[in-house]
Amino acid sequence: MNPARFRWGVLFILVGVLLLLNNMDRLDWWVWADILNLWPLLLIAIGVEKIFTRTRVQIVAYLSSLALAGVVIWVAIGGMNAYSASGSDSGDMLDSKINSLISRIDMKTNSLRLGGTTGHLFTTRYGSRFRAPEVDYTVDGSTGKLTITDRQRWRWIHFGHRLSDGLNIDLTEAVPIRLTCEGESADMRLDCRDLKLEELTVASESGRVGIMLGRAVDRTKVSLKGADADFRLTLPANCALRVEGGSADIARFLNRIGLTGSGPVFTAEGYDTLSPKIDVDLSPDISQLTIDYF
Repeated sequence: MNPARFRWGVLFILVGVLLLLNNMDRLDWWVWADILNLWPLLLIAIGVEKIFTRTRVQIVAYLSSLALAGVVIWVAIGGMNAYSASGSDSGDMLDSKINSLISRIDMKTNSLRLGGTTGHLFTTRYGSRFRAPEVDYTVDGSTGKLTITDRQRWRWIHFGHRLSDGLNIDLTEAVPIRLTCEGESADMRLDCRDLKLEELTVASESGRVGIMLGRAVDRTKVSLKGADADFRLTLPANCALRVEGGSADIARFLNRIGLTGSGPVFTAEGYDTLSPKIDVDLSPDISQLTIDYF
C-alpha cells in the first residue's frame, strides 16, 4: 500500500465518521464550515507525502495523513464542546428565580446584531463563516451572569458586508439588564428598544455602533468608549437626555440639537420632568456622535 492510497483511505473513513455523527445529532452541521476552512492542510500533507515517498523515512508520508486527520478531529471535537448557535438554537429558558441579568459580549474584530427575545434568557445565531461563540452562564442568587465571546477565525475568502454575517444575539426582555459590549473594531447594531436596559457600556475602537433605546425602564446609563468609532444613538422622542464628555466637536453638535451646556454636561430642556431618563457618558477621545429620535 502506497502513501497516496493510505491518505485517501483515511480521508474517506474520516468523512464517513463525521457524517455519521451529523446524522446522529452528535455533531452540528455548521462545523463543516470550519473543517473546509482547513483545505490548505491537505496540500501540505500531499506535499510532505511526495517528498518522503520511496525514501528511507517513508513513514513520514503516512504520518502526514494521520496528522491531517488529527487536526480535523480536533476541530470537530472543539465544535462538539462549544455552544452551538447555528440557525435558531437558544440559550437557557427563562427562570422565574432570575430577576436581573449581567451580560458581557466580546466581539473582538467581528460584528454584532443585538435584539430582544421573550421566550429565552438569551439566543445566539451566526452566519456559516463563523464559529460558535464561547458562552459562560452562571447564576449568583437571583442574578444571571452571561459572558459571550466571539471566536475569531481565519477567512480565506470573504464576501459581503461584515455586519451581514456577524453574530446575532437576543437577550431577554423580561428582566433588567446591565450590558457591556466590546470589540477592537467591531461593527455593532444594538436594538435595545424592548430591553429593560439599566446600564450599557460600549467600547469599539474603530467600528460603527448603532444603538436604539426605548422606554422599557425609567433610566438608562450609557457609557461609550472608542477614539475612532462612529456612534449613532436613536432615542425615544421627548426623553430626558443628559450627555457628559466627548470632544469640542461633540459639544458643538450637542448645542446644535438643542441641549443646554454647563461645563462638560449637556442636558435636554425639562430633563428633571421628562421620562425616560438617558444619561450618556462619553470618553474624552470620542469625536463622532450622532443622535436621532423616533
